[in-house]
Order: sequence, then C-alpha cells, then structure tokens
Amino acid sequence: MQREPISSIMLMERAAQQCVSWITKKWNNTNTHFIIFCGSGNNGGDGLAIGRLLLTNAYHVTIILIESDQRSEDNIHNLNKIRSLYPSCIVNAHDEFQIAKDAIIIDAIFGTGLNRKADGIELQMINKINVCPNIVLSIDIPSGLPADCSTEIGDCIQANYTLTFQQFKLSFLYPETGLCCGEIVVLDIQLHPKFLESQSSSLFILSKSDIQSHYKKRMPFSHKGSYGHALIVAGSHHKMGACILASKSCLRSGAGLVTVYIPEIENSILQMAVPEAMTETYSNNEIDFHLKIDQFNSIGIGCGLGTGAQSTNLLTYLIKNVNHPILLDADALNIIAANKHLLHDIPKHSILTPHPKEFDRLFGSCETSYERNKLQIEMSIQYNLYIVLKGRFTSISTPKGLTYFNIIGNPGMATGGSGDVLSGIITGLYAQYQDMELAALMGVYLHALSGDISSSLQTEESLIASDLIQNLGQSFRQTFYDIEE
Repeated sequence: MQREPISSIMLMERAAQQCVSWITKKWNNTNTHFIIFCGSGNNGGDGLAIGRLLLTNAYHVTIILIESDQRSEDNIHNLNKIRSLYPSCIVNAHDEFQIAKDAIIIDAIFGTGLNRKADGIELQMINKINVCPNIVLSIDIPSGLPADCSTEIGDCIQANYTLTFQQFKLSFLYPETGLCCGEIVVLDIQLHPKFLESQSSSLFILSKSDIQSHYKKRMPFSHKGSYGHALIVAGSHHKMGACILASKSCLRSGAGLVTVYIPEIENSILQMAVPEAMTETYSNNEIDFHLKIDQFNSIGIGCGLGTGAQSTNLLTYLIKNVNHPILLDADALNIIAANKHLLHDIPKHSILTPHPKEFDRLFGSCETSYERNKLQIEMSIQYNLYIVLKGRFTSISTPKGLTYFNIIGNPGMATGGSGDVLSGIITGLYAQYQDMELAALMGVYLHALSGDISSSLQTEESLIASDLIQNLGQSFRQTFYDIEE
C-alpha cells in the first residue's frame, strides 16, 4: 500500500475482482447460486466484495453474515456498500437458513491472520459447511487453518478450491494441512515488485526461473569428458532394478560418462540393461575397492545397495575417502541411520534424499510435517548438507538455512523406483555443474516436470519410473529449449 501507493480498500477490491474473474470463468452460468459465509475481518471483507461483484454480474448470491461488534474498517465499508445495493441478500448466521444442494459455497470466515483455534459461531459455521455435499471455495486460506502451522490447529474448512493471493502459504505444503485446500489457485493481485523483493524470507517456491539462468548449452567442440564422469554405487541381489533406473537417469540427465560399481554376479544384468554405462565389480565375499575415487566428478550411492556388512563397509570407505560432495539415498541412508556416527563423516555439501520415514530414522521422529521441515533445516545447517525431503511438495534445505519447495509433479509419481530416478538425475547434473545446490534444484524440478509430462501421456495410475527417464528429454526441452514460448 505504501509502495504503489494504494489504499487498503482498493487493494481489497482488486483481490475481489481477481477472485470474481476466476469464479465467473469457472461457473459462467449466471443461474449459479453462491452462498458466501463472511466473517468480521478482512477475509470477510473480501467475501462481501466478491458477493457484490457477483450480484453486479447477475449471479444469485446469499451472504451468510457472522455478526460482530469488532469488524475491520474495510469489512464495514464493504458491508455498508452491499447493504445499500442488495440488502435482501444478507442472512444472519444466527438465523435458520438452508443451503441448496446445487449452491457453490464460498468460505470467507477467517483469513491468514488467525492465531487460535476457531470457536463460537465461526466454528459452528465451519462444521456446518463441512457436512454439506456442496463444492466449497475458500478465499485466501481455508478458514480455521493457520498460515504457517506454528499454532495449534483446530477444525478447518475442507475446501475443493482455495483462491489464494500472490503467494503460497506454508500450511498448504504439508499433507496434514494441505489436504484442506483442495486445488490451489494463486491469484496475482499485483503487489508492488519492490515490496516483494524487500521481504526477507528463508522459504521459497522452486520455479523454472530459478534454474534457467544457470543452464549451460553444450559447446560444438565439446566431448564426453566435458560433461563429467559419474559413479553410481548401487544394486544388490534382487535389487538391480533400482541400480538400472539410477544409472539410466544419470546418463539421460547429461553425464558424459557413467561407471556403475556393482556385485560381480550382477554384472551381466547391468551390461544388458544399460549398454551406455561402464561397470566395475566386486566379489560377493569381499570388497576390494580398487577404483581411483578421484577420477569421478560425481558419486551417487545407495539405490538398492542393501544394508548388510559388505554394503556398510563400502559406504563407510566412500564417505571417509571421497574429497567432494556425494549423493546418498535409500539404503545408504538406512545404513547411516543404524550407524549415526557416520553422519559426521559425510563430505560437506553432500546431498541426502530421504522420504519422511528415512528422515525420521536418521534424525528422530516428528509428529507433524511442519516439525520435520524445521528439523530438516536444522540438520542441513548442523551437518553442512543439502537435504531433499521427498513428498508431494518436495523440500530442499541448504546449509545456509534456505528451503525451496517444489510444487509441480503429481501423485502418479508415487511409484517404486521414482526416487532412484531422482538420485540418478541429481548425480548426473552434479557431474556436469559441480554445484550441489544447483544439481538439487534442477534435478528436483526436471524430475517433477517429467512426471507431469508422463502423466499427460499416460495416466497417474499407469505411470511407472521408467516413464520419468523416457520423458526427461522433454522436461529439458520445456525448461531450457522453449524459453521463448
């Protein structure tokens, strides 16, 4: 408001106009009936303004007004405005009223400023809405849901859609609270760019622009040695699939050379499945690590490795002798969880890629995703590591305490081998860029985008991990080649 400048009531009007623009495109039949529950704060003011604009567009609107003697100034302004123009549309929440089964419910009871559990008449309205079969649309945030999960969570609106202003709210990104939001639509209400830039934050949404400027186009006279030599240490008896997926995705992400270190008995499987990869082997009885570790620009270890004594010895040798960051996934993380002292030996700026259960085994159980995310940041700082905590909205924490949330991807990626593909991609990118933060951000984004491309060609149910590798080229194309589009 100070930067533009713009008054608060005009900013509210702008937000309401953006909501109405989206709503009328979604429901373009003016016979649609909207029932808007309006609280006493600015979120209720948004609802009142939305109701007035919908009435102006000839829609059928009922306002369920929660009476209060502590209304915000902008709420009062919009309430007086709608009362003067459309007084018959307002119903007191304390009175008896019916909700037609075909009506669209708009929730504008509480906004992002809520710092307590909902109670009183507001709680009654939340519970009333939640038992209705109607489509529910929340304005900015589902009522009752705190914006950042730092306060105790009570009953919340279970929305089908959430029209949020300008930015995601932290609580949208955790499964316990994000399920309340339904489909999230971020509306640009044109907050001043200099205002946004001036806000300090350690939390970011990962976007295409974060990685595009770092992309290096291949030079005409380059060769395979120009793009790094990656080592994949993975696989064991009955777990060679994970090794194959990691190796293939490492190659597909652009690594110039890939060597795979595997048990000797499994060598033929790998050679046939991934002919582009080289192999080095060890016997089933003893690991004689004869490889010169310093010849590799990047090392990824853990996919299908197993957790026996032989695998433990191999992992211990690597993390104590490698002098650059490495990637640790799957069984490598399980071995470390059983041998916590190894955490201190992991090369600085290495990357760990756990799912929530693996994370809890490493660092301790957490009751909520919010607590786990806080601990993730603390552990990244303490051990000087990057941690990719996999999930619907994968979070990437850095040794500097920053966190990036990835918001693309889809539930079809919840399939065996998806994590192995991610590990291979990041290992391949680090071989080329020698920047683990960039490899993590770029890898997570490209992996998720490949999942969305795969889902569009298949279905979420039929998506398998190999599809992610197959469509990785299109992911690169859409991110780095089609910038002008």
